[in-house]
Amino acid sequence: MEVIIKTKGLSIKSCPTEFIEEKLKGLEKLMPQNIGEKIEVEVGKVSAHHNKGNIYRAEIYVEMPKGALLRAVSEKENIRTAVLDAKKEFEIQLKKYKEKPMAEMNRSRQAEEFE
Repeated sequence: MEVIIKTKGLSIKSCPTEFIEEKLKGLEKLMPQNIGEKIEVEVGKVSAHHNKGNIYRAEIYVEMPKGALLRAVSEKENIRTAVLDAKKEFEIQLKKYKEKPMAEMNRSRQAEEFE
């Protein structure tokens, strides 16, 4: 699986790319078979004018079949915690996406039973 990392407001040297790739490898097991092998991650500072500390943003997005886009965003005081939080949110969305076809199949079965 290919992880594409983009940075915003950060130099690529200060971005923990190895950490991001290592943490997102676990998502490979959860991904459906019929999608591309590409996960895009955008990491950066929200803005440079905060009064106290830096706020970092991590965004994970994957384009799914039929034009669906799964996207998870997190803003934290640390890059690593922002990535971990976004990963947890993405896992939840991915599970919902995988369950959705089953729910649609169940509805169609119920409709057939009433006919």
